Amino acid sequence: MVDLASILMGVGAGALLGFVVGFALRKILGIIMFAIGVFVMGLIILVHNGVATVNFDALQRLLADLFLWGLKTGNQAIDNVFSGTPFTMGLLAGLGLGLFRSGGLKFLELPMRKVRRVLRIAEEGE
Repeated sequence: MVDLASILMGVGAGALLGFVVGFALRKILGIIMFAIGVFVMGLIILVHNGVATVNFDALQRLLADLFLWGLKTGNQAIDNVFSGTPFTMGLLAGLGLGLFRSGGLKFLELPMRKVRRVLRIAEEGE
């Protein structure tokens, strides 16, 4: 027989934990994105003024390796998360609420709009 109380307790605990993690992650991502933006802007200014040079081949290799590592780690994390279904479903629901509640990841909206616009212009030019 299925113990409904333990399932509900797992879902509730997962939802609460997911909301807290999602909310904190949203705040941390905002700070990290701001710091990366300031760093890249400073680097662009230094390159423009001839103070620094960038080895774009090495940068491309580094970003490709980082992307592949992220894919591998993400797949492993997803496999681990789905091992406990009731807790996981609550965790994912809470994480979604924490990340996207009241316009959560708004800082991604403007860059994505610009990317879509550039792609549209590129398609029209072909």
